Amino acid sequence: MSDRLEIDPGGSSSPLPLMAAADIQDNLMTASNDLERLQRLLGDASDALLGHFYGASGQLNHLLHTMAQHPEVDVRQLHDATADYTDPEATWRGIPRQPHEVICHNDFAPYNMVFRDHELIGVIDWDFAAPGPRLWDLAYLAYRIAPLMRPENPDAPTISIDLGARLTMLLDAYGSNASVPELLSTIVARLEELASFTRTHGTARKNDKLLADAENYRQDVAYLAGLLR
Repeated sequence: MSDRLEIDPGGSSSPLPLMAAADIQDNLMTASNDLERLQRLLGDASDALLGHFYGASGQLNHLLHTMAQHPEVDVRQLHDATADYTDPEATWRGIPRQPHEVICHNDFAPYNMVFRDHELIGVIDWDFAAPGPRLWDLAYLAYRIAPLMRPENPDAPTISIDLGARLTMLLDAYGSNASVPELLSTIVARLEELASFTRTHGTARKNDKLLADAENYRQDVAYLAGLLR
């Protein structure tokens, strides 16, 4: 087994070497003092829950199969481990959202997933983690891995897929009682916020790429909202 980790760079078929596993472990939860306190709260379980979370290609079937076969990399397990976490001194970089059910990663996507030899072993980029509802994390995960994008989106799959079946698969794998329409509604809200955030930063920085991304999210919002009608 390789001593190096690999990261999926946003859908590339050639994962890039990243850093040694020890480096990931040392830096995974050091983005803020609040996350360090969370790691201390989890104690001995933190290595298993935070250091061996998941990362793989963006293929939903492979991801869900791995989640089913390897409980240690289950999204639900991490959420459950943080369900009772409270810290009155915490100042989160990400926006806390009601209800405060768990600590959300807030950017679950293939580009933050780490794997070794095609096995899910870690997730990076925790700097925007914050309390929030479980569906908030699942919503963005679904958007990226189902994927839930309008056909004209440059990142949309070129093959026909059954979105309803794939969303049901994700909800079942997580063990959620939410319905597909509830998940879709949350995805729309998540993308509306992301579009606004990206547009604000793109305007402030005069960054055309960010402004184009914001418009892309806005168009996906319109497409997905139409599916709910």
